[in-house]
Amino acid sequence: MDDVAASELQCGSHVDRLLTKLPPSYRDSFIEHCITRGIIRTGSSRTYNMYDLSEWLERKSHVLQLSKQASQPQHLDKPQRSNQRAPAGPKSQFKSTSIYYGPDPVRAEPKSEPKSQASPSAPSKQRQKFKPYCPYCEGTEHYLNGCADFKKLDLKAVASWIKDKSKCWRCGRKHAPEQCTLKKPCSSCGDQHLLVLHDLAEAKKRDPNVLTVSTSKVFMGPVSHSGHVMLKVVPIQLHHERKSLDTFALLDDGSEKTIILPAAVESLGLVQEEETLSLRTIRHDVIQVKGAHVSFQISPKAKAKTRFKIKHAFTATQLSLAEQSCPVELLKEKYHHLQRVQLEGFTHVQPLVLIGSDNAHLITAIRPVLRGPAHAPMAICTKLGWAFRVQQQSTHTTGPEKEVTRSKEDRDAIAMLEAKTIRVPVDGVERYATPLLRRKDFPLLHVSPDVVKGLLRSTERKLARNPELALTYNQEIKRLVDTGYVVKLTPEEIHSSTESWYVPHHIVHHNNKARVVFNCSFEFQGTVLNHYLLPGPPLGPTLLGVLLRFRQFPVAVSGDIKAMFHQVRLLPEDCPLLRFLWRDGETERPPDVYEWRVLPFGTTCSPCCATFALQSHVREHKDTHQDIYNSVHTAFYVDNCLQSLSDPQEAKALIDNMRELLLQGGFEIRQWASNVLRWLLICQHRQVRQL
Repeated sequence: MDDVAASELQCGSHVDRLLTKLPPSYRDSFIEHCITRGIIRTGSSRTYNMYDLSEWLERKSHVLQLSKQASQPQHLDKPQRSNQRAPAGPKSQFKSTSIYYGPDPVRAEPKSEPKSQASPSAPSKQRQKFKPYCPYCEGTEHYLNGCADFKKLDLKAVASWIKDKSKCWRCGRKHAPEQCTLKKPCSSCGDQHLLVLHDLAEAKKRDPNVLTVSTSKVFMGPVSHSGHVMLKVVPIQLHHERKSLDTFALLDDGSEKTIILPAAVESLGLVQEEETLSLRTIRHDVIQVKGAHVSFQISPKAKAKTRFKIKHAFTATQLSLAEQSCPVELLKEKYHHLQRVQLEGFTHVQPLVLIGSDNAHLITAIRPVLRGPAHAPMAICTKLGWAFRVQQQSTHTTGPEKEVTRSKEDRDAIAMLEAKTIRVPVDGVERYATPLLRRKDFPLLHVSPDVVKGLLRSTERKLARNPELALTYNQEIKRLVDTGYVVKLTPEEIHSSTESWYVPHHIVHHNNKARVVFNCSFEFQGTVLNHYLLPGPPLGPTLLGVLLRFRQFPVAVSGDIKAMFHQVRLLPEDCPLLRFLWRDGETERPPDVYEWRVLPFGTTCSPCCATFALQSHVREHKDTHQDIYNSVHTAFYVDNCLQSLSDPQEAKALIDNMRELLLQGGFEIRQWASNVLRWLLICQHRQVRQL
């Protein structure tokens, strides 16, 4: 093992990250192990490492194994197996238990069972007790089959109760039949329903209209994309008399009926005639949807004069269609057979029309279908225009998917970044300046430097005992000042701001290096700066996605942005919230006040702000550098670039263009490495390492 790998195993921070994934009792056990073995001692700077954790895990595993063996009874003869069939007679002494399964917590009580029948070698476990519950009278003293009031009802009254109360005809509980999780079959017919509801189930078989399942919304397409199929969607125009409406149509070969949503009916002023449509679910439940049928004209969006008549399209207020997306440009870039298709992309649009097989002439192909390799998307040309049918989840772009799931706080953070992020000239480079993502309840913070003086003196006493460490500390603060990341304030500047907050700092050892850490989670009188800052959404791709794409092609390259957070400036109004004290170890004089001018490590919003600045820069040059835009959005995990390409020449061109473009925004990408020796020889003047 080389020195670099060995140093990683000596790093205590790696152990800390692993400990956070363990239960508190296990963490306490590990710390107790370290104290007992003398790994952690009072007054010693030594900490635990991966070797110590490995030793403890091995010991813990051995203890658990011995404990399990000790808990099992010894010297017990195993019951002999017999190939002879048990004689006919009374059934097992175990009594069966009926349990209702549904969306509510299970509340049934099993009947008592003889304890003597349990295997002596099996550990005794206390059985969970369930309370009775009757969905008819809402009582907890009996089940539905024991309800005296329910037994008085005839078949018609039971059906009315199921329909009026929106009950499940399988178990009687408050949920849809297709969502019922009842497992115990009926003892009379073997179907999945309660015995007390057997007559109702038989009547439903004879006449499906006996029960009309109530529903507030019926989705005619998938509510969310399953990730395997992207349905055929085309932009169209709807026409009626002198009114027109631009929208999208879903082309569904599996639907027997054309559907139009009420929003389009109202917009066009269509004449409605009452109609009832029977929809059958996958569990053969019939949903009676009351609505109307209408007639209108439809045309391709690009050819508004080419119109087709649609008759008897069904509409109802309960119907809805799921949102659809189609990243056309991404698909064309990835698949050559799609490049000549004339279709514009769309994101999260809701079609207002579903065209079924009753208008097959509009949804079938009128030209040869454009096919690619296996599982590649297909392009179908219909009378309403081109449509893609995609079978791969990877075609969805990262951005729109995240926008769907963003919380209100994440949307507020993005709105703040988009509104306040600016470009500022620094040493001849137009760098980005982003705001601190303050919460709406952000208070007015104005504290005195005295709140952190005690912590400063504690740090100085520690440094006084270690002159080498004190020298490293002074050099780090001086480096921050020389690079312009922090500035020393004059007395006038200290008192000129209406806000002020001071963060303490200390030194830690990471990978055999001493690092100065600024504690932005410092608490004073119950107030913590980080608690009033929004973390923002994770704008970049997931680590798993980056690693999977990193192994996709033969040429792998990696690099990282130098001090990415420090390349993004703070807005002037936010700088007073990130002040600290320092006096170069000269304890006899008052400390100086310093102020951060760039994003520091430690604030909650720094990762989101830095990523937003980087992505904003490549977005401005998307038209001329589409490949770099794609790399930043799919191959960057925070400040690390991990990308694979087809050949060394393609990799060299991308890296050269990326270095030049990112430098224009103040981001220096460096420490390149690759697995291909030929590429290393091409770029040997750039200090590229071999992976």
